[in-house]
Amino acid sequence: VETERDSLETARRERAERREAIGDELESLRTRIERLEREAVEAFNGHMDELLAVLGYGNLDRIWIERREERVREGRERVDRARFDLHIVRTADDGTAYEDTIHHLSESEREVTGLVFALAGYLAHEVYEVVPFVLLDSLEAIDSARIAALVEYFEEYAPNIVVALLPEDARALDDDYARVTEI
Repeated sequence: VETERDSLETARRERAERREAIGDELESLRTRIERLEREAVEAFNGHMDELLAVLGYGNLDRIWIERREERVREGRERVDRARFDLHIVRTADDGTAYEDTIHHLSESEREVTGLVFALAGYLAHEVYEVVPFVLLDSLEAIDSARIAALVEYFEEYAPNIVVALLPEDARALDDDYARVTEI
């Protein structure tokens, strides 16, 4: 009887441990989306700050994403959903700071913002584990010096980078980069 009791007690403990592990995994899965969203926003904001400093856009002070919860109606229920607001702060010639919209960004500024958004997703979702390269294409809106700085910046975060450039833009990159000029 004591052996059977010990065996049942051991089985009960094992079930309790499995139940706790399953509960932890369930909680982790429930919060995964929120965690990924927060990581992506943090990555975007950090990389955007760094790149704006490196690229030196004159009157563009800051671009960042704010994640906030919003209560919305879904069918008959009200649920909390994440909302993402893009903020842009510029400084006028007289030194006055003001909030702007994405519609007023130059094509170059929009391209850089999109690239940073892609980089943040690439890192937050750990895409580099499956696809260990980044392809940068259609960068013509960005000037050559900034393209070179972007490539150098991305090189820190992607194991391999492929960049499609016009010959005049490619000249701004270091000669250390491997080049394919004909296919």
